[in-house]
Amino acid sequence: MTSLSEFQKYQLITILRDLASVDHNIDLLEAVRIRLIGLKMDLHADKIDEALYDDLESMDSIKKRLEHFHTEEQQKFLYQQCVLLIASNREISPEEQSAMQELREALRLDEDFHHQIMAWCQEGIEWEKRGEMLVGMDPAQQD
Repeated sequence: MTSLSEFQKYQLITILRDLASVDHNIDLLEAVRIRLIGLKMDLHADKIDEALYDDLESMDSIKKRLEHFHTEEQQKFLYQQCVLLIASNREISPEEQSAMQELREALRLDEDFHHQIMAWCQEGIEWEKRGEMLVGMDPAQQD
């Protein structure tokens, strides 16, 4: 696990929350994923709730929060979590694509890294679909 301070963990959860609302309101799946990411990072549940309930911010505010992630490892981890959240509903809207590009450019991450992360997300999506089919769900009817 990437080493992040408590402050950085809070910033990451706040960035994820704001990205989840780029082209729509945060849905239950995204809220659950944000919470799970926070718990995985060992951020106290009260701090996760605080970040989720704060007022939503603009893309400029999101980019301002990026300055708290200093190392390349921290920046790549942040970007990975952002892409994972954006791809969680298995569709990436034009607004979300634009947000990913702005984040990638602000973090000075190359397009090859972006493609690697997107391929990793696609593998996860396929893995989830197989799991749904195992229990009799129709992945095509994902809501």
